[in-house]
Amino acid sequence: MSEPDPPTRSSLTEQAAHLLFKHFKITVKDGRQLVGDLQCMDNYGNIILANTVEEALMERRGQAICEKRNMGLVLVPVEQRRSCQLQVMPMEDVAAIKDLLNVSTSTP
Repeated sequence: MSEPDPPTRSSLTEQAAHLLFKHFKITVKDGRQLVGDLQCMDNYGNIILANTVEEALMERRGQAICEKRNMGLVLVPVEQRRSCQLQVMPMEDVAAIKDLLNVSTSTP
């Protein structure tokens, strides 16, 4: 029984290209979350996010608060990354946006 051929460099690059400019949430080792748009990934797995917002859970007066801070362009080294998630819109949001676009672009 033969094993399938490993993916070629061009197919991996092609797959990664489909992720460019998509919205990601990356959790780093210290627990912070970085939310931004994927701009670049190098051969080592380091990621560059644009329009990045850092989200950190803080405790104040016994309550957990999510603090947000705009960071802009951020390099996330592969060794600092704990998880990486593609952020997608729920279908209800997509339908609502489509309805809004149809209403706002229709002419009487």
